[in-house]
Amino acid sequence: MTNVMATWTEQDVGSMPGLGHDRPRGGAEIKPGLEPGLTVVRYLYDNSRVDGQWSVLGERGYTWWADGLAQRVWAEPAFDDDGIEIGRVFVETDLLRGVSDQEAAADSVDSMNAMTAGSALIIDPQAGTVRSVASMYAHEQTAEMVARSLSVIGAIQVAEAEQRATMLMPAVGGELNLSSHPQSGVRPEPDEMLGLLALVRMSGQESSLWAGDQMELTLEQLQRMPIVTLASGDASGVTLEVPYGDATAMIQLETDWEHPSLGAGLVARLSLPDGGSPRVEWAARLNRLELESLTRSHLVGGWLGSAPFPMFVSFCPNMLARTGMDAINVALSMMGRARWMADGGQSAVRAGN
Repeated sequence: MTNVMATWTEQDVGSMPGLGHDRPRGGAEIKPGLEPGLTVVRYLYDNSRVDGQWSVLGERGYTWWADGLAQRVWAEPAFDDDGIEIGRVFVETDLLRGVSDQEAAADSVDSMNAMTAGSALIIDPQAGTVRSVASMYAHEQTAEMVARSLSVIGAIQVAEAEQRATMLMPAVGGELNLSSHPQSGVRPEPDEMLGLLALVRMSGQESSLWAGDQMELTLEQLQRMPIVTLASGDASGVTLEVPYGDATAMIQLETDWEHPSLGAGLVARLSLPDGGSPRVEWAARLNRLELESLTRSHLVGGWLGSAPFPMFVSFCPNMLARTGMDAINVALSMMGRARWMADGGQSAVRAGN
């Protein structure tokens, strides 16, 4: 996907005083008067404590350096969706450049996407890069939830970036995609945000915050939806089926699986009813296609090519349960992804688009 974003206007900056400058300590707030995507971007900027010395205002967003790997945050222009103004916000962090072995890159990225916490690893075969990406759709009623959720996802993304890149390098070649601020140069000390992983892991030591009443309420809500063919479960998880052409797609929400690094949370899987095992190259193309397409589903997680069936996997750590995101949000996003795939996403990626 090409990062083409319209430049911040004077009105935008005027509505967001202090953007690009150090601000006094204090919690981030949702600012009124902005379109949903820019509302989320402004919150992320404030909540990350981004300061002018280590950030560059871009086009409808910003680039900043927590360390040597740049992270970009931006919102696409809002669009009207049946009378509702929708904005899509992206958070991406550079990992590797000069990747020489595309086949090895696809295999290694696919393995790491099986345990991703919110962000998919995306290979750009033409540029020879690997980056970590997440995106969410927001409207007026969901902007705060999306902002708080992306704040956690983006912090995990940048905190894990160098470790994930270093793990990939032996198999795929290339080097860390290091860069520096155009005026301030190389950051001498990492940003304190990189310490967030310790808090995420601490939260993961509790039992799953997604289990119990939330799972049971999610099951009740899903069983009332006409589009859901079948839904069953209990306080630990829910399984449902939704139409997929002449068959059904299966969505599983499980709270009894723990991430090897981040601990307890919620793992969500969407399995499509296609015969045969997809290839990892298929999954790599599909992750890129999601970035370029209007799916109306949050790209929080990634497609896998090594699973028995075409599968999208998302792990939501316990800390995400404190942001306002809940299991029904996750299920609805998976349902939308199944509909997008049935309506043409599957055919597009099979054709090599």
